[in-house]
Amino acid sequence: MPSDLNIEKLFGKIISNLEIDPSKHLNFNELSKDQEKILDKAEDIFKENLNGEVKKFGGKLNEEEFKKVEDEINKRLENDMFKEERKNLDKLIKKWLDLQKELLNEMCFGIFPLKDMPFPSVSFLRIPRIIWKKGKIDKMDLNTDGIAYAGEIKALVTRTTLYGTPPKKDPLFAPHIGPLDLAGYKPDPEDKAPKNENPRFLYEVIKALDRKTTRNQVTRYDDQYERHGEPICDFLIKDEDLMKSLSKIKSAIDSKRQTSSSAIPAIILTLMSTSLVIVCDENSRSQKYENAFEALIKLAAASYETPNVKKTDQIESQAAAMTQAAQANTPPGQGIGSMTPQGGPSSAPSPPPQSSGPQLPVWTEEELAEEAKKRGGPATNLPVWTEDELAEESK
Repeated sequence: MPSDLNIEKLFGKIISNLEIDPSKHLNFNELSKDQEKILDKAEDIFKENLNGEVKKFGGKLNEEEFKKVEDEINKRLENDMFKEERKNLDKLIKKWLDLQKELLNEMCFGIFPLKDMPFPSVSFLRIPRIIWKKGKIDKMDLNTDGIAYAGEIKALVTRTTLYGTPPKKDPLFAPHIGPLDLAGYKPDPEDKAPKNENPRFLYEVIKALDRKTTRNQVTRYDDQYERHGEPICDFLIKDEDLMKSLSKIKSAIDSKRQTSSSAIPAIILTLMSTSLVIVCDENSRSQKYENAFEALIKLAAASYETPNVKKTDQIESQAAAMTQAAQANTPPGQGIGSMTPQGGPSSAPSPPPQSSGPQLPVWTEEELAEEAKKRGGPATNLPVWTEDELAEESK
């Protein structure tokens, strides 16, 4: 008879990377009394700074969309690998689906335009989670303590940066190497709205912070690079006021939702010409609203001062200048978006803006290892982790 842990592993394969778009279960200005109360608490902290129309969304199960999730699960269950434990798995799946419906009904989302803040708008997201202790999957339950605030700043930080809290260690900032693991989710390239105002995007980024591929990056920077070497991280960790504010938020380690590896309650995510700042809190007490928003403001403000940061208006001006130069140097009839000799639109892409990614010097993993060596740390042949290695560690 397979162990409970084996059943848990099989269950994890069934629900892994299911596509659940929370935005399809959020309805504009349709709020339950509880959802309205939560969004009011989220707003009260900065009410005097409101500067435009507030948009509030309440979670409500979309039966048609959820049916697609149920159908996908039933399709996966037909795999022979689940045959022996089908009866036990069916019970777990039923319980999980019931909790997932409740989760979607508990969500709420708000967009608040602001003045005199590091970002033009702030978003609030309630993050219910289905949780269970390892080996106790039959005791799974819904936790509704999680919240997040997010703002998109008008500056490009040179590297995505994680704020992590390892077990029994002081918190730290760590660089994120490579693209964030969004498990197949691809943002719509045509969506030009601020990313903090996109609930699906926020939801996927926050889920990525829980993945081992992401958490392992914090752990390895802590263990193998002695928490030092990346200029952005070195700069932020020295900001005592910022660290004091971040220490007030409750991470997955603090809440006991997670017991190993590093929890990541905050991120600065580099975009095309801006940076998205997210702070999460899992406290059960009401001060989490104030603590999380305070940490968000200070992390966003500090991001503007990080080494080699580029302001968005500079980036956009450079991009516009490059486009104009390309158009001026293109022969007649061959301009950007022109017609081909056959009469169809030109397939030649516009030259990418020079600032679509960090252009100024950013330390590589090899340079981090060299720094560690100088301080008497690991040897020069210290392994440099790749995305494949991170993924392998997560298995």
